[in-house]
Order: sequence, then structure tokens, then C-alpha cells
Amino acid sequence: MKLRSRFKRLFINTRPPVHKVSIMSVIKSVEIMSWAKIHALFGIVFGLIYGVLFAILGTAIGASFNMPGATTLGLLSIIVFPIIFGIMAFICGAIMAFLYNIFASKIGGIEIELVEKKV
Repeated sequence: MKLRSRFKRLFINTRPPVHKVSIMSVIKSVEIMSWAKIHALFGIVFGLIYGVLFAILGTAIGASFNMPGATTLGLLSIIVFPIIFGIMAFICGAIMAFLYNIFASKIGGIEIELVEKKV
């Protein structure tokens, strides 16, 4: 028993308590270009993933059926898909941010809870 109580004293509650302050905030609006750029980056990443998968599939089909065009198209998708996905995601992100700003001004924005740590 003594060993267990010493262990608790040494290793449990050795840090000072952290006091957290909770603040409710509302996102009233977002900057359209900032939102669109973030969406474009996500689009580029997903386009690269889909491009690699399409390249693997195109290469496999081209090799199986002796179609060199499918292999070329598959490898070209690694370059083309991120560009197309990035442009489309940028446009969609800008539209979404614009619509969010309109809706948030009419019905209110998204409520989030922010926690501030005080050490």
C-alpha cells in the first residue's frame, strides 16, 4: 500500500491544474479569397490522389489490352487532374464563401466554442 501511495504522489497530479476559459463565438463572415484558396489546395490534393489512381488503372488497362493510348492517358491524368480539380474547387469555394456570407448575415453564423488555456 505504501508503494502505491508514493507512486500516486510522485506521478499523478504532478502538473499544476490548467484552468480553461470557454468563450462562445460566432463566425459572421469569411473572406472569399481565403476560403477559395483553401478549397483549391484540397482540390489539388484530391486531384493528385485521383490522378495517381487513374494512372494506375490506365496503365493496367493499357498493358492488359495492348492499348498504349490508355497508358498515356493514365499517366497524363497525374498532371491534368490536380489542375482541373484545383480550378473547380477554387470556384466552388468562392461560391460557398459568398453564399455563407449571405446566409450568415440573414440567419446567423456558425457558433463555435473557443477554449483559452491559462497555465
